[in-house]
Amino acid sequence: MQAKLAFRLTDSMKTKPVSDLNKKMIKLVVTNCESRKTQVLTIDPDWLDDLEIHFLSDVGNDSELNPYKIFKDVIRKKLENGVKATLHDEKSLAYKAINQGGVKSETVFGSFNVKFGQRLRNELKKQKEAYENRLNLLTNASLDAQNYLTLEAEKKHLEEQLNQTQTNLQNTQQSITNLQTEIQAKEQNIIQLKTPDLKAKLANLKEQKGQLLTNITNLESNLEQKSEELARSLKKEQKNKTEILALKTELDSINLLLEKAKEEFKKANSKIKELQKDKKKLSEQAQSKEAELLNQIQGLNIQNTNLTKQSAALKILAEKRKADLAQEKQALIALAKKKIQNKKETSQLLEQLQAS
Repeated sequence: MQAKLAFRLTDSMKTKPVSDLNKKMIKLVVTNCESRKTQVLTIDPDWLDDLEIHFLSDVGNDSELNPYKIFKDVIRKKLENGVKATLHDEKSLAYKAINQGGVKSETVFGSFNVKFGQRLRNELKKQKEAYENRLNLLTNASLDAQNYLTLEAEKKHLEEQLNQTQTNLQNTQQSITNLQTEIQAKEQNIIQLKTPDLKAKLANLKEQKGQLLTNITNLESNLEQKSEELARSLKKEQKNKTEILALKTELDSINLLLEKAKEEFKKANSKIKELQKDKKKLSEQAQSKEAELLNQIQGLNIQNTNLTKQSAALKILAEKRKADLAQEKQALIALAKKKIQNKKETSQLLEQLQAS
């Protein structure tokens, strides 16, 4: 339904230039899609595309903004620059069908460089809470629909009571007519009678007549009271019916919003499924990487053990080599001492030989 209305609005906003585009001014013809009334706006050509984009993009995205007031604000800015324009039919029926909740605030454009799409997205973000509230409204509307069925049954019962009351009224009126005829006949008989108890019978008949008149008055009073109660009930029924029709209209709007919410939920669920797949894939990669790291750690532990064993063996060899070197050193020292002793003896022997 909203898409259809947006299409109709789009169609009604088509521009019809009256003069050549090379001139400074052109005329924009705007048609209300419900009343078919038209209005002519004289606008600078440089602003024509911007006006259409601002107006139609708002309607197409179904925001909480008022398309007419946005359009009006842009025109007002041009009025400040001396451009003449006329606006009529502010309460558009087409606008009411799209934005039944009413305008909460009037949005005014900032500078020319402010992007309309950014403002529109900010407004759409505010609708999230409105969706939840309208879900509650949908539940209440369903209950109101059930109450409507109950009211229909009560209405039928009241109509049956009204028919029965009318039948009783007709019977009562017939009874009154018969009693009046009977009273007149008895009065004629009394006049003709010449018996001693004539006065007593006449008094008795008058008493019966008074009682009958009292009963008739009571019946008429009860009938008027029931008629008033029935009229109040019918009036209340009509009021309830009007409220139910309004609730049905609101329910249609809520259903449209629910459809949009369902589409968004589907997209969100699809995105969640994709993220879950990515998470599973990353988890598998992490497990594979963890197993690889564990294998590397085990290999490093084995290498560390081997290096520890090699270090211990080298330490033993070093100590053994150190002991061997110490023994060799002692042997060399002893040999050196022996050579020194031999050298001394040789020197003494040479001295003795020279002396002799």
